[in-house]
Amino acid sequence: MFTLHHAAILEHGEPEDGSRKPLDGVRREAHNGPMPLPDRATCVRIFASRDARYDGRLFVGVKTTGVYCRPICRVRAPKPVNCVYFTSAAAAQAAGFRSCLRCRPETAPTLWAWNGTSTTVDRALGLIASGALDDEQVGGLATRLGIGERHLRRLFAEHLVAYVPLAALIKRVLDERPNHRARVARFSEELEDFMSEDYAEETLKAVVDWCRFAELFVYDEADQSFSLEAA
Repeated sequence: MFTLHHAAILEHGEPEDGSRKPLDGVRREAHNGPMPLPDRATCVRIFASRDARYDGRLFVGVKTTGVYCRPICRVRAPKPVNCVYFTSAAAAQAAGFRSCLRCRPETAPTLWAWNGTSTTVDRALGLIASGALDDEQVGGLATRLGIGERHLRRLFAEHLVAYVPLAALIKRVLDERPNHRARVARFSEELEDFMSEDYAEETLKAVVDWCRFAELFVYDEADQSFSLEAA
């Protein structure tokens, strides 16, 4: 299964050495969804107080357990250093976190009201996590969801741009360049400004895998470049 866990850390996770700043280009592209992601200190306060006003609007992924929860979850609050925050269940699942069995974040009561098509993405991610793409093509997965394959890929693309800062940054750079092409090194070097080389490579690979699934852009492995159209 592809994972965007490391991509999620670009927004509100802690770098391994705790000493480097998040890269500015990625931060500027963060979260264009229904609710802007609050700053980290606010997120910590919301979950510490179990603020029900944010139920279905804010989620926390715990890196030590691989589980994501709602603000109202009654389990013991995790240490903030181990937390990554999201504004949709879809983003948490795309980052590789699984639902908490106690608070069931995928069933948050306000989720259907504000999340719209994110619920379809949530279901798709759940099926992918359970191995749906191991036994069938994307078209088969789309059929199980009751939508067309092109529509499913479009939904993934929209949610990647809205909730995964690195994906949004790559797409913006490609859109702005006249030839709609960019070298992979342009992004890996920026990532390495605040994480190790191996960690940056793993993060970039995860985002590339999901963006290829969503057909958000084309990755030329031989040329080590991204583009909006196949050469």
